[in-house]
Amino acid sequence: MPKKESKGWISVKDELPEKLGHYIVLWDDGEVGQGLFFPGSESGNIKPRWACESESKCVTHWQPYPCNPGVL
Repeated sequence: MPKKESKGWISVKDELPEKLGHYIVLWDDGEVGQGLFFPGSESGNIKPRWACESESKCVTHWQPYPCNPGVL
């Protein structure tokens, strides 16, 4: 199985994750942590969002966790 290449930090203005899951995130205050992403619904009535995001703290960039070398 080919190794998935990391794109590095991805701006939320350019792209959001496609799947529900935990990602490495960069918050607008410069803190790096883990964020849970909800992709929303296909009908569009539920918008994609990051859990724990608020008016005072927003995700600016994200990236997937690297592959576990033992699972390749």
